[in-house]
Amino acid sequence: MHLPYLHALDGIPFDGYVTMLEYAGIGVAMGNACDAAKAAADYVTDDITADGLAKALAHFGLI
Repeated sequence: MHLPYLHALDGIPFDGYVTMLEYAGIGVAMGNACDAAKAAADYVTDDITADGLAKALAHFGLI
């Protein structure tokens, strides 16, 4: 499965990612995320360029 990189979250400040991950029911960080985002996440997947989104969806049984 190939999912193109979406720029929907570009420009969110560093702490915005952490807040979003903490607020989400299940926070998933990409493998190339900053260390603080990874620490706040419930699950860390691969880099977006290594099909990280598809791997996270598969991990949670969504695909």
